[in-house]
Parts: sequence; C-alpha cells; structure tokens
Amino acid sequence: MPVLAQEWEPYNEMGDFYPSLAIAMMHMTGDDEPDPTNLGDPNGIMGIHLQPNAANTRVTLEMTCSGGLKLFDRAFVSVTVPKAGEVYTIAPVVPYDQQKLAGIRQVQSIYVTYRVTINGKKQTERTERLLIQPINVCPFGFTDEHDEYTSLDFMFAAYVNEDHPQIERILQTALTKKYVDSFAGYQGETIDVYRQVLAIWRVLQERGIRYSNITTTSTERDNVSSQHVRLIDESLANTQANCADGTVLFASILRKIGIEPILIVLPEHMFVGFDLDGDGEKQAYIETTMLGTPVDEIELEETDLAESLLKSAKTAADRAATTRFIGAVQAGNAAYAKDQTAIEKERDGYTKLRISDARQIG
Repeated sequence: MPVLAQEWEPYNEMGDFYPSLAIAMMHMTGDDEPDPTNLGDPNGIMGIHLQPNAANTRVTLEMTCSGGLKLFDRAFVSVTVPKAGEVYTIAPVVPYDQQKLAGIRQVQSIYVTYRVTINGKKQTERTERLLIQPINVCPFGFTDEHDEYTSLDFMFAAYVNEDHPQIERILQTALTKKYVDSFAGYQGETIDVYRQVLAIWRVLQERGIRYSNITTTSTERDNVSSQHVRLIDESLANTQANCADGTVLFASILRKIGIEPILIVLPEHMFVGFDLDGDGEKQAYIETTMLGTPVDEIELEETDLAESLLKSAKTAADRAATTRFIGAVQAGNAAYAKDQTAIEKERDGYTKLRISDARQIG
C-alpha cells in the first residue's frame, strides 16, 4: 500500500463490511504475539493506515457512522506511533450495534467519517461509502495487496448457535416420539452417542430438510472468499440446507446436548464430525448433504455399527431413517479418510475446527 510520509488513509482489509466478521471479532481474545504495527484494537477491522515521518507521533482517530443504518456509535482511539517510516494500522474499539448487524439480510450501504489529528493538528476529514454484506455472507479467507492469502475458516464456527430456541423444540420432538430416552452426552456407551445423533438426524429428516447447493453470495469480491450460510431459523423454515448450512445446524444441536462437534472444511465442501467419547479420542463424521436422500439410493457397508443400529429398528420407518443415517456416517467417514492427511497437516483450504477450541478463542 503506497502511503506518503505523514499521510493517512481509511483502512478496511476486506473492502466491504461483513457483519458476521464484525460480530465474531468482537468476542475474540487478543493474539499472544501481537503485530507491533497494529495499534488500538488488536481485533479491529476498520481504521486507518498511517506512515509517520517522525518517531513518537501522537495520533487520534474518531470514526462515526451515518447514512440511515447506524451500525455503531462514535469510536475513538488515541495512540503514540513509535517509529518513523513504517506503515501502521490504527483501529479503535468500535461499539457495534449487534442486533442491527445480525438483522442485515440484504446488501446495504453506510457512510463512515474519519476524523484524524496528528500531533494535535486536525487533518482533513474523510467520508467513505461502505458496502454492507448480509449477515449470511461468511468470509472465510482473503488475499491482501501483497497477494498473500489469509484463511478465516474459523468464521464458520460463528454460525454455530446452540442457544437458538428452535433447537430445544427439535430435541423435545425426539424425546416425545421416543427416538431416544434422553440426551445425556457421553454418559453411556459409544452406541448411545450414535443413538442420540441418530435421533437428531431423524427429526431433521422428518422436518423435510433437503440439500440445496446455494453457496454463492449476491455481490462477490475477487480478493475475498465467501459463502452464503443460512441461519438456523432459515434452514428450518425453508427446509433447505447447503453443506455449510447443514453442518452448522447439526453442530449447533450436538453442542446443545453435550456432544463435541467438529467442522471439517475442504475446498468447496464442508461436513460435520463429532467426538464419540468425552476425551476426544475417537470421532465419527456425517455427510449432512444426504438429508433427504432416498433410501433406495443408499448402499450400506456391513459394519458392527450398522448391525447394532438396524437391529433396534422396529418399524419400516425406523429402518429407513436408520439406513439414511448410517449411510451419511459411512459417507462422512469416507470423506474424512480420503483427505485425512491434508486435513491434519492443515494444508491450504483444509481445516478441522473444534467448536470448543473456537469458543476459547472467542
């Protein structure tokens, strides 16, 4: 980024503003090894770039939002820039209105005004129009001006919401229909964990959730990788889910019942995994895109799991639901095995994200 001595310019790494990213970054902890050229909020996504011509330059930055959709109140930061000649990023802690951010469902615009003082001298203020992406648009990576790619795969975890009221209804349905006696997490054998997950699968199946391949966003930037992710209420109301939708929906329910979910992100695909024990020593995976797959299209391998679960199926409906579930597990396990090396070595585009780990970060 070419910046002249003692000049500044507005900074927004992604080009557009992504409400999902703003909400996620608000709750993240700081980096253990912070970048010394980032001043102010270490997780800030808006601010200015400045290259001072003298050491220990005193800078203040005030940002305000206008244009009808007031997404944040006045943001202010005062810093001392230690070195001359280096480009610094200065970002204030922005008091976002989280409710407004979460309610944005279509592309909109706001205006952000930047007011800067350098060593007490007011600079010419600048106002820029900023395009606001819908909350459903999940940015999972971007390429900067140096052509370096930064992965943001952790953003998918921001859509996992175990506290959504619809989840309790799903669990209650499973209990009422006696698909499982209780949801007790890991208080039982491995087969009991599978039976709990099967009960969830069956309720979603009966709700008519079907795979939909809608993944593109309404406005895309060349430097940002993003995907449309439905919120839980949208997936359930529309009875549609792409691979990411189904993954975060299932992960949300699993976390609610105390079973640790894992998001598996591959280039152009996603599926969910879960721990089979409380120590996290064994896992299984589910291909959620198989929700709605006709039973006659599923060919099961003969395994102990298949035998055990099918043995408990008392009716034709039980057997059909169990067959779909086992097929989804076998497909998920096969998908993980196929790319296991890339996933565990964290090659570009491959991520294994435990929700518990993501929550510890923020």
